[in-house]
Amino acid sequence: MLNIKNLKIDVRRNAWLLIAMLGIASIAVALPQPPSLACGDRIQTSIKLTHDLGPCPGDGIHIVAATPVTLDLNGHKIIGQGSGTGVSMFGESIIVKGPGRIVNFGVGINLDHGTEDVMIYDLDLVRNINGINLDANRVRILDNTIDGRNQGKTGISVSGPGHFIYRNIIRNHSDFGLMLRRADPVVSQNIITENHVGIRFEMEGSHTIRGNMVFRNETNGIEAEVTDPGNCGNIEDNFLRANGGNGLLVTGDDRFHACTVLDNVVEDNRLNGISIAGGTGNIVSGNRASNNGVDLQWDGIAGACWSQNIFSTSSPQTLPQCPLF
Repeated sequence: MLNIKNLKIDVRRNAWLLIAMLGIASIAVALPQPPSLACGDRIQTSIKLTHDLGPCPGDGIHIVAATPVTLDLNGHKIIGQGSGTGVSMFGESIIVKGPGRIVNFGVGINLDHGTEDVMIYDLDLVRNINGINLDANRVRILDNTIDGRNQGKTGISVSGPGHFIYRNIIRNHSDFGLMLRRADPVVSQNIITENHVGIRFEMEGSHTIRGNMVFRNETNGIEAEVTDPGNCGNIEDNFLRANGGNGLLVTGDDRFHACTVLDNVVEDNRLNGISIAGGTGNIVSGNRASNNGVDLQWDGIAGACWSQNIFSTSSPQTLPQCPLF
């Protein structure tokens, strides 16, 4: 038999329980939220932007990581006023990812010496004087657009070991699209165009420059200056076209070991396609050069040999052949 008295008590109890729960929920909603990120803030934990940051008169965000940290731009912008650094970082295991833009800083992203194990991807870095300054260890930079918009000087400047730079678009810089110093990077599948020099690297390390499209730069597509003992590395399978100087220029000290130049397509460059004017032990093999000022050029001094290249013009007409193995 239904007990009406007990039913009324249960209804009242449930009603009070519901009221209490609603009260707790309203208190939770009313709790103060953490303050919004401001220009110049320092972060030590992962964060996802919820709004654009800036314009910042100085720096944007400083990351100091003792534990893994991710900065997710989440579709937003970090905006400068022509100076400072958009994102600076020091520590280990850091990720800075897009989609998102870092715009109008002196340096878009700076990695301090001693920083390790970093990934930077899916970003647009626009109108920064220097896009990314990298003095760190084991960094991957991939799938970014780094556009100086004729205001930038260098797209990416690299020092330190263990870097991978691939599938980026780097353009419109008045000095270098990519500058490699004291490093042994792998640079692969990038589009590098409309810079003063496409890629420049100097000895201290073994470079792998592979599968890049380097075209319509103001002077040289790739220039390698051999200044230190060691192995220059491989320049292979690149497409070097319509640059205002040489497609590839090797210069430097004739005492030091130089570059292996393999299987590149080099065409329509205003001066020389491949020009060897420095180093010793250069190997130029399997390249296809056409419609350059001179397809293959040798200064007659640098140590070099040629084999199995396809070309129409050379200076001198007879080039030293590589020994058969």
